[in-house]
Amino acid sequence: YRNAKEGSKEKEEIRKALAAKIAHRLHVDKSVENIGNILFGKDAAQILNAIRPPNQPLVDNWDCLKST
Repeated sequence: YRNAKEGSKEKEEIRKALAAKIAHRLHVDKSVENIGNILFGKDAAQILNAIRPPNQPLVDNWDCLKST
């Protein structure tokens, strides 16, 4: 985008594609937030924004995860 000539068709197409990607990401983020609210209620934001401590696996039970 930065390297495209100002006012060019290429820059406009890239800008539109970027705007579409951003809109999609916002939609996905909002959907995850809504699902979290349904699953976790008032604690949803805290649970969804929780970060695993360093050097900890992302999943506690891989067998359970793989079974879904």
